[in-house]
Amino acid sequence: MILIDADGLYAGIVQIARMYADGVKPSSTLADFAENPSAALSSSADVVEITKMFDRTRSDELAVTDESGHVLGVLSKAFVRKRYA
Repeated sequence: MILIDADGLYAGIVQIARMYADGVKPSSTLADFAENPSAALSSSADVVEITKMFDRTRSDELAVTDESGHVLGVLSKAFVRKRYA
């Protein structure tokens, strides 16, 4: 799930399964589960940049944003590896 802030800008990715993990406090907010709030792909990124970002963040999915930080979509590591392997 993509999380956006009050201004409509990218604020992280939330893995739904993490919200059901043992020990989750009922008072937790979605923001508590956000991963990589500062790691998003530019819509102009090439496959080398994309692969490096996946390796650096160890994420399975990354948001793609425009230059203002508005979410354009999501790219999965599995798709990139399959398409460009």
